[in-house]
Amino acid sequence: MPKINFNVPFINELGEPITQIKTDPKKLKIQPNGQALPEVQLDENGNAQQEPIMVKDLVARILNMNHVGDESVAFDDKVKRGKLARKIQAVGTQNYPAEEIAIIRDLSARAGTTVLIAQLDDLLAGENDTGAA
Repeated sequence: MPKINFNVPFINELGEPITQIKTDPKKLKIQPNGQALPEVQLDENGNAQQEPIMVKDLVARILNMNHVGDESVAFDDKVKRGKLARKIQAVGTQNYPAEEIAIIRDLSARAGTTVLIAQLDDLLAGENDTGAA
């Protein structure tokens, strides 16, 4: 069982971290239509703060989303996906058996971008686990 750390920044083709606007999900703003939006965190100059997108968040999202053909997936298989997503969200390096790696590879191939898939391939092979190029 290889140890893999998915808690690394998602990087672009040049090896630079891809960022997103930093929000505080605990502070929600409710819109007139009832939609809840997290509060954007601002720096001392009033500009939106940026934070790196983490690979663990992208992989967990892929594992938790509905995919074509999921209507025929057994309950136990969906449970495995959900628990695997939770395991990936845990901080630090984790052991992943071949069955879990196969699930990650299969679903990422269906829903991930080629940039993410290339980085996942490196992580799953034990290369570039720091997210650096």
